[in-house]
Amino acid sequence: MRCSIECWIPAGTGNCSIPDGTLPVKIKKYLETAKPEAMYFTVKDGQRTMFAIVNIPSGDKMVAMLEPLWLDGDASVSYARDVACRSREDGQGQGKTRPGTKLTGGT
Repeated sequence: MRCSIECWIPAGTGNCSIPDGTLPVKIKKYLETAKPEAMYFTVKDGQRTMFAIVNIPSGDKMVAMLEPLWLDGDASVSYARDVACRSREDGQGQGKTRPGTKLTGGT
């Protein structure tokens, strides 16, 4: 299942782990384990923040995917399952939309 992960690393933890080089090593280790489709870094509410799109094979693998972020980075983590919207052209979306949903494309 495709999921979005948002991870906030506390400023104190990040500030200590950047000069000693451990934060980049931990991020690289997580990249090798999670194999994200995309990963972005930014600042949110004054904290170092990572957004990642990952594929988790099954729900029972969720903890294994998130645990390194908690243990290695003292991070706060949230995730959400991503749902793809299909276009009308491929025939998948026809008749399966909620009232008020506007589909684009097609005739």
